[in-house]
Amino acid sequence: GSIDITVLGGTPAYDFDWDNDGAGEFGDPEDLIGIAGGTYVVVVKDVNDCEDSETLIVDSQAGVGDELINLLTVYPNPTDGIFRIETTGQFTYQILTANGQSLVTGQSVDFKVIDFSEMASGIYFIEVQNQSGNATIRLVR
Repeated sequence: GSIDITVLGGTPAYDFDWDNDGAGEFGDPEDLIGIAGGTYVVVVKDVNDCEDSETLIVDSQAGVGDELINLLTVYPNPTDGIFRIETTGQFTYQILTANGQSLVTGQSVDFKVIDFSEMASGIYFIEVQNQSGNATIRLVR
Protein backbone atom coordinates (compact mmCIF):
# COMPACT_ATOMS: atom_id res chain seq x y z
CA GLY A 1 0.00 0.00 0.00
CA SER A 2 0.89 3.65 -0.12
CA ILE A 3 -0.27 7.03 1.13
CA ASP A 4 -0.01 10.15 -1.04
CA ILE A 5 -0.98 13.30 0.85
CA THR A 6 -1.39 16.91 -0.26
CA VAL A 7 -1.04 19.66 2.34
CA LEU A 8 -3.40 22.62 2.02
CA GLY A 9 -3.05 25.77 4.12
CA GLY A 10 -0.32 26.86 6.46
CA THR A 11 2.92 28.34 5.20
CA PRO A 12 5.32 26.11 3.22
CA ALA A 13 7.81 24.49 3.71
CA TYR A 14 6.24 21.59 5.55
CA ASP A 15 7.85 19.00 7.82
CA PHE A 16 6.30 15.55 8.40
CA ASP A 17 6.25 13.03 11.24
CA TRP A 18 4.66 9.63 10.54
CA ASP A 19 3.90 7.40 13.54
CA ASN A 20 5.04 4.20 11.80
CA ASP A 21 8.81 4.79 11.86
CA GLY A 22 9.16 4.63 15.64
CA ALA A 23 11.36 7.73 15.71
CA GLY A 24 8.82 10.28 17.01
CA GLU A 25 10.50 13.15 15.25
CA PHE A 26 10.02 15.23 12.13
CA GLY A 27 12.01 14.67 8.94
CA ASP A 28 9.89 11.88 7.43
CA PRO A 29 8.85 11.95 3.77
CA GLU A 30 5.54 13.47 2.73
CA ASP A 31 4.25 10.20 1.26
CA LEU A 32 4.64 6.54 2.26
CA ILE A 33 5.12 3.58 -0.08
CA GLY A 34 5.41 -0.14 0.49
CA ILE A 35 3.31 -0.10 3.63
CA ALA A 36 1.02 -2.73 5.09
CA GLY A 37 -2.68 -2.18 5.68
CA GLY A 38 -3.46 -0.40 8.92
CA THR A 39 -3.94 2.97 10.58
CA TYR A 40 -1.31 5.70 10.14
CA VAL A 41 -1.06 9.11 11.78
CA VAL A 42 0.91 11.99 10.29
CA VAL A 43 1.71 15.30 11.98
CA VAL A 44 2.46 18.17 9.61
CA LYS A 45 4.32 21.27 10.77
CA ASP A 46 4.70 24.40 8.67
CA VAL A 47 7.51 26.97 8.66
CA ASN A 48 5.77 28.89 11.50
CA ASP A 49 5.69 25.76 13.71
CA CYS A 50 1.90 25.44 13.30
CA GLU A 51 0.94 21.75 13.52
CA ASP A 52 -1.98 19.62 12.47
CA SER A 53 -2.45 15.87 12.32
CA GLU A 54 -4.45 13.44 10.22
CA THR A 55 -5.29 9.77 10.70
CA LEU A 56 -5.35 7.68 7.51
CA ILE A 57 -6.43 4.08 6.99
CA VAL A 58 -4.88 1.81 4.38
CA ASP A 59 -7.24 -1.08 3.66
CA SER A 60 -5.93 -4.59 3.11
CA GLN A 61 -7.14 -6.19 -0.09
CA ALA A 62 -7.83 -9.90 -0.49
CA GLY A 63 -6.13 -11.49 -3.45
CA VAL A 64 -3.58 -13.99 -4.70
CA GLY A 65 -1.16 -12.95 -1.94
CA ASP A 66 -3.53 -14.31 0.70
CA GLU A 67 -2.34 -17.86 0.02
CA LEU A 68 1.28 -16.80 0.56
CA ILE A 69 0.50 -14.81 3.70
CA ASN A 70 -0.97 -18.00 5.21
CA LEU A 71 2.27 -19.87 4.42
CA LEU A 72 4.67 -17.08 5.47
CA THR A 73 6.18 -16.69 8.93
CA VAL A 74 8.59 -14.02 10.17
CA TYR A 75 9.82 -14.47 13.73
CA PRO A 76 10.63 -13.30 16.29
CA ASN A 77 8.70 -10.13 15.59
CA PRO A 78 9.52 -7.75 17.23
CA THR A 79 13.18 -8.70 16.94
CA ASP A 80 16.35 -7.62 18.72
CA GLY A 81 18.38 -8.52 15.66
CA ILE A 82 18.29 -12.03 14.25
CA PHE A 83 15.02 -13.15 12.68
CA ARG A 84 13.83 -15.88 10.35
CA ILE A 85 11.67 -15.81 7.23
CA GLU A 86 9.90 -19.12 6.55
CA THR A 87 7.72 -20.16 3.62
CA THR A 88 7.41 -23.18 1.35
CA GLY A 89 9.77 -23.60 -1.59
CA GLN A 90 11.87 -21.04 -3.40
CA PHE A 91 11.20 -17.37 -2.65
CA THR A 92 12.68 -13.91 -3.11
CA TYR A 93 12.66 -11.29 -0.38
CA GLN A 94 13.33 -7.60 0.05
CA ILE A 95 13.60 -5.64 3.29
CA LEU A 96 12.49 -2.01 3.12
CA THR A 97 12.60 0.94 5.47
CA ALA A 98 9.34 2.68 6.35
CA ASN A 99 10.28 5.21 3.65
CA GLY A 100 10.48 2.49 0.99
CA GLN A 101 14.29 2.35 0.77
CA SER A 102 15.51 -1.14 -0.09
CA LEU A 103 18.05 -2.43 2.44
CA VAL A 104 18.44 -6.14 1.70
CA THR A 105 17.35 -8.36 -1.19
CA GLY A 106 17.88 -12.04 -1.79
CA GLN A 107 16.57 -15.49 -2.58
CA SER A 108 16.25 -18.62 -0.53
CA VAL A 109 14.47 -21.95 -0.28
CA ASP A 110 12.10 -22.71 2.64
CA PHE A 111 13.76 -20.27 5.10
CA LYS A 112 16.28 -17.47 5.52
CA VAL A 113 17.94 -16.30 8.74
CA ILE A 114 18.84 -12.60 8.72
CA ASP A 115 21.02 -10.71 11.19
CA PHE A 116 19.47 -7.27 11.60
CA SER A 117 21.31 -6.38 14.84
CA GLU A 118 23.21 -3.47 13.23
CA MET A 119 20.01 -1.79 12.04
CA ALA A 120 18.35 1.08 13.91
CA SER A 121 15.22 0.48 15.94
CA GLY A 122 12.04 1.16 13.99
CA ILE A 123 9.54 -0.28 11.54
CA TYR A 124 10.64 -2.23 8.47
CA PHE A 125 8.76 -4.15 5.79
CA ILE A 126 9.63 -7.55 4.37
CA GLU A 127 8.28 -8.22 0.88
CA VAL A 128 8.25 -11.89 -0.10
CA GLN A 129 7.38 -13.40 -3.46
CA ASN A 130 7.01 -17.06 -4.41
CA GLN A 131 4.88 -19.18 -6.74
CA SER A 132 1.83 -18.47 -4.53
CA GLY A 133 2.07 -14.69 -4.91
CA ASN A 134 3.39 -11.67 -3.02
CA ALA A 135 3.08 -10.72 0.63
CA THR A 136 4.38 -7.92 2.85
CA ILE A 137 5.02 -8.35 6.57
CA ARG A 138 5.74 -5.52 8.99
CA LEU A 139 8.86 -6.11 11.12
CA VAL A 140 9.58 -4.21 14.33
CA ARG A 141 13.21 -3.79 15.39
